[in-house]
Amino acid sequence: MATRIGFGTLNWSSLSNLRVLDADEALIAISPFKSNYVLPQLMALLGGEGIKLQRNTEGKVSAELTLKALTPRLDAGELTFSKGQPMTKGDFIGIIRFLTYVSRKEILPAGAKQVAPEWARFSTCVPLILSAFKEFRNLKYSEWDFEDSMIDQLVDPRMLSILKLSGTEVCWDASDLLEFQSIARTVKTGASAGTARHINSTTAISKVGDEDFDKLPSLVRVLLLQTWVFQPSLATSLGVYNLLDIDAPAEPLITADVFKQKSNSKTTKLIDEVLW
Repeated sequence: MATRIGFGTLNWSSLSNLRVLDADEALIAISPFKSNYVLPQLMALLGGEGIKLQRNTEGKVSAELTLKALTPRLDAGELTFSKGQPMTKGDFIGIIRFLTYVSRKEILPAGAKQVAPEWARFSTCVPLILSAFKEFRNLKYSEWDFEDSMIDQLVDPRMLSILKLSGTEVCWDASDLLEFQSIARTVKTGASAGTARHINSTTAISKVGDEDFDKLPSLVRVLLLQTWVFQPSLATSLGVYNLLDIDAPAEPLITADVFKQKSNSKTTKLIDEVLW
């Protein structure tokens, strides 16, 4: 018997080739899919009981095993949209490409801001596909295997750079990170040189003069400095804010030390082992 797992009023298979399109072609392709209702319905679609998650021998949820188990079910038409039409393999690939390949700015409806409370659940700090399982099945992010060979099919590259560092302690305390934040927010050129950029618009962190910090992936630096969508005041239960525990909120920098490490040399080794 077919499993009804969502909605199918859009031609999702048309997005299955997103990764080979140039930027302009991709924007044209996704334009029919930008709507206030699309993201919430996609989360319900993916988080429903139709997709059977598979665990590896270590007990972690495996993207590879899950996708391989799903393929014959899609080929057999076992999964359907809410109106009964079968979900094809092309439809499913189009959906996951939409959620992992396209930037959050382009996915969100026109005028939506990621720092607005109503859109925080879909902001860059949320791994969208994994969040569907967390929201609807209470599956923690830490239950996934981030070294899985196909995890990049389910998580966008920038977020994956954070998730691959999960459990890592860092050597900087709150005062260090606040100093880095001040440096990063300072406008360097133009008429506004010397002034502080608003924390909401500090979407990228340039070099701050600390060699170990500066070599971290860009979104990891934003997370550690708690700017843009990673501000504790904007936190949602589905966002990732804390490298030590990706399912827990981060302590605000202004009130407590975060991710304090006992040994700087050990921390540097941990980070070097997982970078790039």
